[in-house]
Amino acid sequence: MHPGVIFNPPGRNIIEYRVGNYASFRHALLQSSAEEIELSITVNNITPPIWHPGAHGDLAVQTVEWWAYLADILTFYNERIATQAYLRTADLPESVNRLVRLLGYRPRPGIGAKGVLAALASSSLPFTLPAGFAVQSKPGPGKQPQVFELETDATIGIKPTSPASLKTSSGAVSVQPVHDSTQPPIQEGTTTIVLKGAPPAVKKDDMVLILPKNQIRPAAFAVANVAAVRPGNDASIGAITRIELNWKSRIDALDSVPDLQLYKGGQLTQVWQYPASDGKVIRNVNQAGTIDLASLVRGFKSNDPIVIQASAADFRLFAVKSATEAVWYANPDKYDPPDPVGTNVDPSVPPDPDKHIAIPIPHTSLTLAEKLPDELVTDRQADRANFFVWHSWTEAGDLIVLPPPTVDETIVPPGSAVVLEPSFGAAFPDVPAGTKVLVEDAVGNGASGMINSDGKLVLDSPVPLLIPPLRAYFNLLSVSRGKTVTREVLGSGNAAIPGQDFVLQNSPVTYLQPEDSRSGDNYSSSVRVWVNDVEWTEVQSFFGQPSNAQVFITHEDDQGKTHVIFGDGEFGTRLPTGVNNIVASYRYGSGADTPAPGTLTVVLKPQPGLQSIRNPVAVGGGSDPDPPAKLRRLAPRSVLTFNRAVSADDYEAIASQALGVTRAKAGLVFDFLEQRPRVTVWVGDDAEAVKAARVAIAAAADPNRFPAVLLAKGVQVSLTISLVIDPRRNDKSVLDAVRVALLDPDKGLLGLNVLEIGQPIYDSQLYAACVAVPGVLAVKRLEFSSAESPKQLDFTVARARQQTTLSLQTSRKSNFSSSATGKRIRRPSNSNTCMEHRHDPGAGAFFILPNEGLTLSLEAR
Repeated sequence: MHPGVIFNPPGRNIIEYRVGNYASFRHALLQSSAEEIELSITVNNITPPIWHPGAHGDLAVQTVEWWAYLADILTFYNERIATQAYLRTADLPESVNRLVRLLGYRPRPGIGAKGVLAALASSSLPFTLPAGFAVQSKPGPGKQPQVFELETDATIGIKPTSPASLKTSSGAVSVQPVHDSTQPPIQEGTTTIVLKGAPPAVKKDDMVLILPKNQIRPAAFAVANVAAVRPGNDASIGAITRIELNWKSRIDALDSVPDLQLYKGGQLTQVWQYPASDGKVIRNVNQAGTIDLASLVRGFKSNDPIVIQASAADFRLFAVKSATEAVWYANPDKYDPPDPVGTNVDPSVPPDPDKHIAIPIPHTSLTLAEKLPDELVTDRQADRANFFVWHSWTEAGDLIVLPPPTVDETIVPPGSAVVLEPSFGAAFPDVPAGTKVLVEDAVGNGASGMINSDGKLVLDSPVPLLIPPLRAYFNLLSVSRGKTVTREVLGSGNAAIPGQDFVLQNSPVTYLQPEDSRSGDNYSSSVRVWVNDVEWTEVQSFFGQPSNAQVFITHEDDQGKTHVIFGDGEFGTRLPTGVNNIVASYRYGSGADTPAPGTLTVVLKPQPGLQSIRNPVAVGGGSDPDPPAKLRRLAPRSVLTFNRAVSADDYEAIASQALGVTRAKAGLVFDFLEQRPRVTVWVGDDAEAVKAARVAIAAAADPNRFPAVLLAKGVQVSLTISLVIDPRRNDKSVLDAVRVALLDPDKGLLGLNVLEIGQPIYDSQLYAACVAVPGVLAVKRLEFSSAESPKQLDFTVARARQQTTLSLQTSRKSNFSSSATGKRIRRPSNSNTCMEHRHDPGAGAFFILPNEGLTLSLEAR
């Protein structure tokens, strides 16, 4: 049908505005109309055409085709002009920028990232790093180095306050999680104890005693035989010794004692083995136990511990009150071998000299600090052979509890902060509470924290997984991206020209987030301008400026170049006439791409006293210039907010415009503390973006009803797709096109800048995106799974009288894993079958599909 009927229903992202194309115009021109008579002749009231298009070399046909070609071009550009005239359909960045300027909306330029680095000093002498001190990143493959500069002068150096703090003069202190003084080193099932330091003089098969520390008469104790001694090293503590034990006594009484001490070298001595009546060797005298040993043992002191072994498994702990030496006789009076020992044989009485020659035996008699229990004082001659005293114990060291092998928020109760303290032998410098600190682990990962009023280091949440040993850095440097250009001559002023415009040589110019917001809402350029050596002031707009105001504005063109524009004499004064009298200093470099942690460490200009720069925590807050898709969404909504926030949409629009915010989502969430719905704004993608969103919202929100602003969680996923491809197509080219259709940052279905917070993905969308690629005939297999813990993608399917928690791991299939057991289970028959093909990141989360997470394969044709 020609001409075509133009019909554009509302809500479309494209406009159809062509009445025809080359083919339709050519066909129409070659058809004769009813009124056309010049090329016809009437015979018998019939008017047949006398000219027909020829197959070759017909000039008339060629002329028709010229007109069809011209009409095709005209209608094409008509459609392009109409497309660029509407914000929803405009696809050229310059068209979008031109349209949003009609709303008074300035597209946000690229923003420079900010962060904190740590400086290590080579000595304890303080020195100053000047503002502008530059640190460059070590770029990864395919990337360019980035320069960050110190924002203000920084004094480096920590004055030692104690011998332990001498180790902190470089600005680094070894730290570990705060020791839980209530955690006992021995618990049920413990077979290995740990001592700090090199192995004590303990060897295999030695008997050892474990007692509560600093208790004279402890109620709890344990006796063990040494099975093995293993020297080792702990990342946080240093040298340690692990001792494996075979327990000889019960240990349950020690499982609530936090401070325990190991005693070694216990000597074994039998009680008196020579003839003596019952009750003469082991007895209670004046409410104190008394034991006579079989030999002479010296060195006992008051309160020395001894262990009485009454049988193979019966060990009793006592304290010595005093020890005396006595002489008893191996052949006492009233004993005539081989007769049995009678009831009146006293070993302290020598035999009748007329009958026997006395055999004196010197020995030690122990008086205990307490009474012996009745079951021990039966003191039968036949039982003494199995009655031993372990004594002469010496201290071998304190038992310790090793710090956890990794440090994150799982080592503390839910809702509690991770707290660090100096490692053994180290000390924090004398700094006030509130001092910011960076922490770095063994592999370069890091976290930030603050010294609290108790002198401990409290890490900021969330805490990443840290692997000891950990070091805390106190010499911190606040840096921001951008390389400084000083005294660039922009040109010459001419008082006869209004609104002079100069272009800076380097781009992109660095914009940051200071308090004054000179360039736009919540951002300011780094441009400073001097006219005849007098500095002029940057403003957001010339509107309302007096005619003599020495001001200028900045503006980015469609190529990203920054223009410096001056007044016209009515709003802002004109430039005075001069030669090269307009000079600017500025910084350039910005964007969302930031150096990885640990790479921003290259010092461009060595400084005396500076040993090195550390970068354990990633810089953040940078962003690319607003893309057209974001401008289409934000520009109209910014007009509706009128710089105040009432609805959830207002909060979302304001947060989306904050520096470094790549995505934002607002909704109502019930606040159980306040018992009311509360506006909650989730922001991606880093902590700096959250801070910027809070600042932007604070300027427009009701302070009495301030919303919760939280960091959105990125949920990494993997996607496996098996495709059937047209055999006439090149397989690699088709697979590359599918990858672009899914992963292109700005246009792909799962693009980094496309996926929104809380946005679900359906299998049907994935099928459609793949099949839309030329050469793809079908999708044979599709698996969508989370690369993180299954519990992060849990949803609940309710059934009568039961609940089954399922995990979206392979949600295309009817069977999928249970997050509780990991077994394959069948979906309940009455569940919503659509959920099987729907992947939801959950409130406050968004999917991230990295390039390596997409696996494409070919199905056999």
